[in-house]
Amino acid sequence: MSSTENTLDALVTRVAAHLMPADAATQVTTAREVLRELVEHLGVDTAFLRYNDHDIGATLLIAEWPPRPEIPDPDPLGVIYFHEADPIFAASATMKEPLLSRPGPSDGSDPSWEGYGHRVFEGSGMPNVSVAAVHWWPGRSRPARWG
Repeated sequence: MSSTENTLDALVTRVAAHLMPADAATQVTTAREVLRELVEHLGVDTAFLRYNDHDIGATLLIAEWPPRPEIPDPDPLGVIYFHEADPIFAASATMKEPLLSRPGPSDGSDPSWEGYGHRVFEGSGMPNVSVAAVHWWPGRSRPARWG
């Protein structure tokens, strides 16, 4: 990617080009395209979009990039109920500030990380992942849905 294609303005333009024609029928495909743009721009291994459904008390995986080559059944990353979640996923139920976390020593000294790390490894095969999460609260009591 050239330096002019790697600016924040260029990223916003590319993402907008994906989002503008999106509708309910294309929302998952569009989300994957946007996540691909973010992964490439930020140089991270993976990105995902989740929806918090407070009616059922769970966070649902909507899209991810890159797609996992094999998804276990049941998928430990698909639907995660807040009352059963490790502290990292449970925090997403009410978080209003960005969440950053990374694996510490694997000596069991951080049980919140161990639970999250175990769940991610079960669902993706990726060990020792860091997480940066931003919850989207557009002036409502819960996140808005596309569509």
